[in-house]
Amino acid sequence: MLVTTSIACADDPEYAITLMPTLGGVESAAYGINDAGVVVGSADVSIEDGADDEGYRAVRWDASGLLNLGILGGSDSIALDVTNGGRIAGHGKILVFGTPVQRGFVWDDGVVTTLEPLPLDSGSIAQATSDIGRTVGVSIEFDFFRAVRWTGSFPLDLGVIAGSQAWAWGMNELGDVVGWSSYAPIPVFGRHPFLDTGGGPMELGTLGGTWGWALDVNDQRQVVGESSLADGRVRAFLWQSGTMLDLGALTPESDWSRAQAINEQLQVVGWSRPTPGDATKHAFIWTGQVMHDLNDLAPTASNWLLEDAWDINDAGRIVGVGTLGGAKRGFLLTPVANAADADGDTDVDFGDILAIIGAWGDCGPTTDCAADLNGDGTVSFADVLIVIGNWGS
Repeated sequence: MLVTTSIACADDPEYAITLMPTLGGVESAAYGINDAGVVVGSADVSIEDGADDEGYRAVRWDASGLLNLGILGGSDSIALDVTNGGRIAGHGKILVFGTPVQRGFVWDDGVVTTLEPLPLDSGSIAQATSDIGRTVGVSIEFDFFRAVRWTGSFPLDLGVIAGSQAWAWGMNELGDVVGWSSYAPIPVFGRHPFLDTGGGPMELGTLGGTWGWALDVNDQRQVVGESSLADGRVRAFLWQSGTMLDLGALTPESDWSRAQAINEQLQVVGWSRPTPGDATKHAFIWTGQVMHDLNDLAPTASNWLLEDAWDINDAGRIVGVGTLGGAKRGFLLTPVANAADADGDTDVDFGDILAIIGAWGDCGPTTDCAADLNGDGTVSFADVLIVIGNWGS
């Protein structure tokens, strides 16, 4: 078993951090990113800012700002995945005979397609989509789940390994699907990870425990997720060519780690709970056979707790959710040579002070705010202190 700790060294990657804005509310969340740097997730709205009601909305975020997708017209919505072609998948609430129910959607260049559940089911969630026109997720009736694939708006039941329930969670551009299928009436006690390359779900096994869950697959059919061990602990895994590798955790004593996304460079992101029995999560990246705590790789004066890394693109940019100022906020991490280099010339010097002064104040809703070194949404004296603390590096 591979168990690693996040000890920073000179060769560790560094990241600039950018705060994801809201739609006037308090919180936001970043769940997906494509290779062009387009981010999707959700953002809170507020009555004071003109919304009909409080809640959260599916959003698209890039250098031009934050776009409220306005999906389905219900009170809440969330975007979970975005392709390189710009297709977005997620789910929201609609009213059916006066009752709010979940309904999956695909947003493509402003056109919204509502994704129907299986016959006799009431709800659906779209987890992932592709530029080949397919979307995967789940059809729901009360606490009963079936993995489905949509081509257009109507679902196809993907079947199960055994038992009666399944959930499709991730998909690559080849159309391969990953998720879990349950052997037990209560899914959490019997779910097993699967990969479906077109011939039906294939069980991937576990790391010696009784259950597991596949969350993402890249175009090389490398699969990541989580699995229980024989002693009951849970570990992030990487599966490829029939072999499941334990990716370890941020501390040897950790009781839980989960891998949530993988890119084509074999970089994996997710979260780990460093202290047994403590629900506090730390976001990680696994790269070069080593797991790093992303909190150790962000600017040292940052007030963030980076908790949950949800996705990584092929340029190594990472999105997720953390805590800043007591609120859950989405973040974007961008690899940089030096996280204190505000002007991008690779040196930390007076030029970075000038860059900070020139950008002084609120960053606004853009993903491009290089002078906000601590990622709090405002260019201020706190960013100057980061430059001073790294002067000459």
